Amino acid sequence: LDPIDIINMCHVYPHQWAKLYYVFKTSIINKIDNFFRDYFGTHYNEFRTEMIKSKAVVSGSFILQTVLGLLEKLVQKQQ
Repeated sequence: LDPIDIINMCHVYPHQWAKLYYVFKTSIINKIDNFFRDYFGTHYNEFRTEMIKSKAVVSGSFILQTVLGLLEKLVQKQQ
């Protein structure tokens, strides 16, 4: 499910907030990870290793743009 679908489910099942929050968080992490996997392709493991070594953090508008699918569209236009 996309993050927006999970948010909508919170309105329908408010008593399941804790479970839905976990699914929401996991969905966002997977979406960001998939973006990097697609973008770096065979170099993904190198990228991930360097991110860990440098203690880099993905934050702010990058996360928001990834969740909304804006970066995927931008990269597709550039290719």
